Amino acid sequence: TPILICLIDLIDVYKYIDNLKQKKLAKQKLYLNKNLITIGITGSNGKTTIKKILNKLLSIKYNVITTQKNQNTLKGAIIAVNKFLTPSTDIFICEMGARQVGDIKEICKLVKPSLGVVSLVSPQHLETFKTEQNIYNTKQELPNYLHENYCVFNYDNASTRQMYKQKQGDKSCISIKNKLNLYADNIKTINYQTYFDIHYNNNIFPCHTQLLGEHNITNILLALDIALKLKVDIYQCLQVIINLTPTPHRLQYVKSHIDIIDDSYNCSIDSARSALKVLNEIPKRKIICTPGIVEGGKQQQYLNCELSSMLNNTADILIIVGKTNRHSLISNLSNFEIICYPDTPESSTKKRAYLVNTLSQAKVLFNKLLNSNDVLLLLNDLPDDYN
Repeated sequence: TPILICLIDLIDVYKYIDNLKQKKLAKQKLYLNKNLITIGITGSNGKTTIKKILNKLLSIKYNVITTQKNQNTLKGAIIAVNKFLTPSTDIFICEMGARQVGDIKEICKLVKPSLGVVSLVSPQHLETFKTEQNIYNTKQELPNYLHENYCVFNYDNASTRQMYKQKQGDKSCISIKNKLNLYADNIKTINYQTYFDIHYNNNIFPCHTQLLGEHNITNILLALDIALKLKVDIYQCLQVIINLTPTPHRLQYVKSHIDIIDDSYNCSIDSARSALKVLNEIPKRKIICTPGIVEGGKQQQYLNCELSSMLNNTADILIIVGKTNRHSLISNLSNFEIICYPDTPESSTKKRAYLVNTLSQAKVLFNKLLNSNDVLLLLNDLPDDYN
C-alpha cells in the first residue's frame, strides 16, 4: 500500500542519516587520537585469524582494539571505533574485507592505516568481483594507500608476491617455502598440533601451536612480522603462539566419539589444499563431507574439478552435499564408487562417494558409517540451502 511504501522509505532515510552520524563520530574519535597506530589486514583468506593472532601478540605490550568477529566492512570499522576506541588505545587492528573494487580504499580513507598485512589473493567471491584481476586490484588498495609506510606480504602466493615487488617504501615478506629474514620450515602435524621452526635474523626458534594447516603457519608469520616491527619481544610472542586456540569452524579440531576437523566456515582452493594436507598426515580412515567451493563465480566448475582430483587422492569416504557442484566434484573420482542416498552398501571393493541432497541426509550417513577409528573433515559451508 502507499502508506507502507512511505514507511519503508522513511526507515531507509533514517538509516542513511544514522549511518552518516556514526561515520562522522568515528572520524572525530580517530582525529582526536593523534598517536593511534592503525593496522590494516586484507586478503582473500586468513584476515580474521591474522587479526586474532596479532591482537594477542600486540597485547603483550600495547592497549589494542580490533574490528569484531568477521565484521570487515566500512560499517564494521565504524562500529569498532565508536564502541571501543578510547584515549588510552595504542593500536587499532582493522580487518578489511571487500565485495567490489573500491571497498578497501573506502575503509582506508576512514581509518588511515599506517601499517598493513596482505595475506593472499585467490579466486574468492568471483560472483561479485567477476575477475581475478578485480580481486587483485581491490586487495592492492591497502598497500597503495600506505605509500611509503610499512606493509608485509605473503611471498608464497604469486599475487601477493607481485604486490610486494610493486610496493614502494618500507615493506617485508614472509614464507614457508623460501628462506627469507622471517620464515618457517619443518612443518608437521602430530596429535592435532602443528610443529615447526621459525627462522628470524639467522636464529632458529622451535615452536608448536594448536592451529592446524600450513596456511595457519603463514598467518602466524604475518602477525609475528608486525609484532616484531613494533618491538614486541620474540620470546614472549612464542609463548603466545603456543597457547593460540583455533577460530571456530576454521580447521578446528573437535574431540568427540570420532575425531572431527571443522573447516566449515568457507573454502577456497588454497585453503582446501591446506586442509587436505593436514588430513593426509593423520593415520586414520578419512571421511570428507563437502558441498565443494560455492563462491567461485565463472570459475566455480573449474575449481571444483580441481578439488575433485584432490579429494580422489585423499578421502576414503566422500559425502557430497547438494546438487550445485555435484557433477564437478565427481568428475575426477576415478578411485570411487558413486552411490546415491539412501543406498549404503555393506561392502565395496572401491572407495565410496555418497551423493546427498541435504546436510540432514549427510548426518544420517555419519551415524551409519563412522566409527572411533575415523577422522571426519567438514570442508566448507554446509547449510541445507546448497541444493
